Amino acid sequence: IWMDTGQRVVYKVRFNGKDNPASNYVDVGLDYKGGDNFPFFIRAKSDTGGDNTTYDFGATVNTKTAKIDFKADVKATGTDAGTFTADFNLQPSTSTINIEKPAGAKPIDQVLSDLGFGSTSDSSAASSPSAAADSSAGAGAIQLRNLTGNQSKSGSSSVGNLLLRRLLGQ
Repeated sequence: IWMDTGQRVVYKVRFNGKDNPASNYVDVGLDYKGGDNFPFFIRAKSDTGGDNTTYDFGATVNTKTAKIDFKADVKATGTDAGTFTADFNLQPSTSTINIEKPAGAKPIDQVLSDLGFGSTSDSSAASSPSAAADSSAGAGAIQLRNLTGNQSKSGSSSVGNLLLRRLLGQ
């Protein structure tokens, strides 16, 4: 643990790797220097016999403006060499957001049907006594029935169940 005695905060905490702790670690911290900006960071270093990677992720939160600046930088050398860099921010807006339905938009049921997933509703399952009893237990009970095969293969109570059945080949 590193302390910043001038600001009286914990600067960072290091988590060392088991093998070669000086070259394999993760640091989590706050590089606070006073004022409204709070720069949080996660930095890591990995050295695995010739393949070296450094990770540097940061988020600076401004408590006065509520703006958050994100930065990410990953550099790797060795067999998986490469770099990744990102820099973006989020800030509140007082502008009105207008959302309009796009021309030619289709309901999700139709899109799934067009992709070969069939219908996402089954009137016979909804009207059966066992389906009504399970609906009070929530979607989890219906998903469990689908996995155990107690519900008809053509019935579905949600898009999630339909996709699950498709993945399981039912």
